Amino acid sequence: MNTLKTIKMMTLALTVVFNACSSDGKEEPQPQSTQLSISTSIQTKAVITEFAAGDKMNLYVKGESSVNSTDKVSGVSASYENGKWSISPTVELKEGDQAYLFAFYPYGANLTKPEAVPVDITAQTDYLYSGSAVSVSYSSPQGSLKMQHASSILAFNMSKGRYEGAGELSSIKITDIPVKGTLNIASGIINSTEKGDYTITANKQIDTEWVKDLPQMFCLPFKSNGQDITVAFLIDGKEYSINLPKTDIETGMKYIFHLVITNNGMTVLADLTEKISLNKEGTPSQLGEYNMLRVNYSGKNASAPILSGTNVTGTVNWGDNTTVAYSNPLTHTYPEEAVHSVTIEAWGASQMEIADLVNVESVDLSDF
Repeated sequence: MNTLKTIKMMTLALTVVFNACSSDGKEEPQPQSTQLSISTSIQTKAVITEFAAGDKMNLYVKGESSVNSTDKVSGVSASYENGKWSISPTVELKEGDQAYLFAFYPYGANLTKPEAVPVDITAQTDYLYSGSAVSVSYSSPQGSLKMQHASSILAFNMSKGRYEGAGELSSIKITDIPVKGTLNIASGIINSTEKGDYTITANKQIDTEWVKDLPQMFCLPFKSNGQDITVAFLIDGKEYSINLPKTDIETGMKYIFHLVITNNGMTVLADLTEKISLNKEGTPSQLGEYNMLRVNYSGKNASAPILSGTNVTGTVNWGDNTTVAYSNPLTHTYPEEAVHSVTIEAWGASQMEIADLVNVESVDLSDF
């Protein structure tokens, strides 16, 4: 074989070998991916205790664990059907991906800032939020969200104490409280942006204490800061107003205020106020027997009688347009000397004692 023919054959052989290697070689593998999925549980119970078919919420898919961080995928929602959540649009998690989830219910199309979701008392909605970021990845693509209640609930349990009216409760109005705010769905903190009044329709018959279906309202958490929060009850066409006990209304808590209406007006029994977690309804406290007595004092000073019994609570009307909650000891000074008729309404009192009869003109125990 001559030299030229040998070179051509070697060149052809090399070309065949090169082409064979190129055609048999495998392409670089593409990163694999899996679809994000979620499950939910409701950590506490208020009105919403579980999700139902048709429910929809905002799902925030973040690139970092901060609620303020950039979206990894924007405009994501989750709809509950057939016992599971469907995510739209589909979120793919690739190998090496890490994402962080936050959620808010109910869904709003324009809720793009999970650190400041608008909330409004007039919606009377059980707002739910997911709290701290839930991490998901390619190897762990299912996020388990524990939803919590952002709102508070004010409930009112009422009874009649020798009240002669029909006891038809028509409405309840609360004044000067936060009516709008923004919710951070990571921390659960609501910042008030507007204050005002809010009224609910009641349509309840007052008799003895209610054990279920209490008239109640969702409200935004607030601090009273020692200020009076007035609640007005329309009963038999007449308005009765009381001041709530000075307390901070906390996120995810239910407050049950106990009130009694008598022929002399309405009393809030501050000592019986219940503060319970929204994961239970609680058992309403039982009122003691109602009693009333009147004492006429002369002079400028008066001391309320000493009442004893079980969980004694009540009010003292000093007869000069001054009414205070009952306590022991309790004294009062009038601006001028005169005879004043003091009315004491009490619950749970079984005994009465007047330690000092000085200035006592008469005692009426006919209703005690």
